[in-house]
Amino acid sequence: MARRLINTVRARLAGGGRLARAVQRFWTFPRDGTGRGDYPPLVSSAEIEALLRRLQGLGREPGAPWLVHTRQVGEADSAFVGSGLDFEELRPYAAGDDLRDVDWRALARSGRAFVKRYREERQAVLHVVLDRRANMRFGTHCRLKVAQGARAGAVFALAAMLRGAAVGLTSLGPDGRHVRAQSGRGAIMGVLRDLAAPCPPLVARSDASHDLFARQLAEVESLVPAGGRVLLLSDFRGLREDDLGVLARLAARCPVTALHIEDESERHLPALGWADFAAPGGREVRTVDAGSAALRDEFAAAAHQRRQTLRERLEPLGIAFHSCTTCDDVFVQLGASALHG
Repeated sequence: MARRLINTVRARLAGGGRLARAVQRFWTFPRDGTGRGDYPPLVSSAEIEALLRRLQGLGREPGAPWLVHTRQVGEADSAFVGSGLDFEELRPYAAGDDLRDVDWRALARSGRAFVKRYREERQAVLHVVLDRRANMRFGTHCRLKVAQGARAGAVFALAAMLRGAAVGLTSLGPDGRHVRAQSGRGAIMGVLRDLAAPCPPLVARSDASHDLFARQLAEVESLVPAGGRVLLLSDFRGLREDDLGVLARLAARCPVTALHIEDESERHLPALGWADFAAPGGREVRTVDAGSAALRDEFAAAAHQRRQTLRERLEPLGIAFHSCTTCDDVFVQLGASALHG
């Protein structure tokens, strides 16, 4: 009951118009000398506002429990039992218990002393991890893979804002950075702004890129408190066994959701006829007959097998696995789970 009251007050104070104005206020990307000012943000302010309206339209029905271990006061159920607003249990009095917690009515009825225990309410934490390496800055349909990742991250971050959680961000890549979880509308809008920062083309040596990816991924473990949630957005190209060890440790401490993002051309080879193909930054060029139906079927089967193999590697670690293309509506796949847990 207390939580519903808090939610109602928050909903009335944070009207759609005020949130929309907050989006507009934070959504500026000045030139910073890096060349990023010549490129648009990965997600526009109009898209952020549209995602926010869709989330608000889902309502506030309770979802799965989101037990957190942080000590910051908030609205989510805590793993700790102590003082709070939601009644948890009535147990026999033990030496050292606070007399203020004694249920005097139960004492009068039974002649035995009992104390009331309440479920503590703490602040939930969401940490978004977005892969911004060169392989993610690719797209032939609808948008870049990194832009689709930014949209998915925005869905979860906005949902976290609506439920009073704190949001942090890690960008994986040469321009990567870590932002510790922050709460409040202004702080989360700042995280969203970093999430959608322009992402110009980038070509890097694969070995150096992966070494950086592995190191930055390992650093996430120290940023997320036990019980916090992690959203991992990547195409997972070149995932190695040592990376699985890092992900296993992370999944053991907190729930992890992985969204595997592919371009449509990575799932289905376009019927281009004879065409030249080369890896980004590579010198080797291969000429293939992309008009061959047999070749396209073989390509699609290999792509499906890659997705299945990735699922079989991540799900045994306890990681919730989703996969989409750059043209899919990530809100349809993730919106309800983002808001309701």
